[in-house]
Amino acid sequence: HHQVRMLAAMSVSRLFQEVQVQDQSVQLKAIPVKLQQKAFENVYMKVQAGMRFQNSAEELQDEKCNRRATLLTGISLIMCCSPICEKQALFAICQSLKENKLDPTLVKKILETVSKCLKYRSLESFMVSHLDYLIHEWLKMADSGYNLPTFPYVLLNCSNLEEFCRSYYKILVPHLMVKGNLEEVKSIAECIKWDWKKLLSDCLPKIMAYILPCFAYQDKNESDSDMALQRENASKVFDMLKEDDCLGKQKIDHLSHNSLPEIVVELLNTLYDPPNQDAGDGIELAKFSGAM
Repeated sequence: HHQVRMLAAMSVSRLFQEVQVQDQSVQLKAIPVKLQQKAFENVYMKVQAGMRFQNSAEELQDEKCNRRATLLTGISLIMCCSPICEKQALFAICQSLKENKLDPTLVKKILETVSKCLKYRSLESFMVSHLDYLIHEWLKMADSGYNLPTFPYVLLNCSNLEEFCRSYYKILVPHLMVKGNLEEVKSIAECIKWDWKKLLSDCLPKIMAYILPCFAYQDKNESDSDMALQRENASKVFDMLKEDDCLGKQKIDHLSHNSLPEIVVELLNTLYDPPNQDAGDGIELAKFSGAM
């Protein structure tokens, strides 16, 4: 059974690329985006289902190792062959590390191989390139067990939470503020021994880049309830920042004016094409969505 599972895992690229022969040369062509998305969802569902099993005690440890190997092989190969599903597959690895109690050392070795395959300088640079997305998805999970202390920061070569927060607070703080979680921001400030208002000021360009598009988006039919909710949430976050016991309106105006080039850059960084976007579709304001 293990050999069959591993053979299937090692052949997973066939779901994301098709082989074409032209003039006696073999070329790989990506299959349509929506089919790749569906393939990834199905593969991840299957490998996760494969992690739930019942065996006799003597077979249990071997079976655990075998199935974890199948999961890691399949998902890591998806990262190598599908740019469309790369960040989702990376998040799946992070999630599996937590949920399936994978060995962090083994996961790091596999991701180092993936990062080399994708021409990144290091595993850390690979992780950082997707960290906005990873943190966004991690904090979005309904399970209360998904928080900053449980994030697998070991994959970023951080030995503890303080090192993680100190190194990446400019990514972490904006995501927490967008969720209105000021107390967590204060916890980060305490962890790295900073004044929390200084921390907010330092991260304001990215915070503004996340909430400004929500104010600008207008749906005449008010049919997009998700965007309406995001706009309402952005208003709450901005009102919180304007309070005198937070940054205050005057300081926000001053910081925003002085940081305008940074805000523009951060806005451009948040522009993305949704996975279900068809080629030829126009660019819409809704596609400005921080993190993603």
